[in-house]
Amino acid sequence: MLVREDPRITYMDIEKIVGISSGSIHTILHQHLGVRKLCCRWIPRLLFESEKQARVDWWHEIRLRFRNGASRRVSEIVTGDETWIYQYDPENKRQSSVWLYHEANINRRCFN
Repeated sequence: MLVREDPRITYMDIEKIVGISSGSIHTILHQHLGVRKLCCRWIPRLLFESEKQARVDWWHEIRLRFRNGASRRVSEIVTGDETWIYQYDPENKRQSSVWLYHEANINRRCFN
């Protein structure tokens, strides 16, 4: 399967290889195979106190917005305080995205 061979493969790459529409690819990946995209974002270890506080303030604002069940997507935000090392140097957030299977361990999949 293409996403198992290359977890960073894009819809456009799959579309070129398989020859079906991106809508069909989306349906197959999400509904039939149960995979989703996960974006890993690098956060510097050495932040100024004001930068740390800005991140805390942002989280409190997001949590208040979604507290009453307005969206389940807030549960998809993952944070951590350890260094993440990439096998390559992504140019943007989308390039650091990987396909994630429901049974997969999130931390392990970000490194592969």
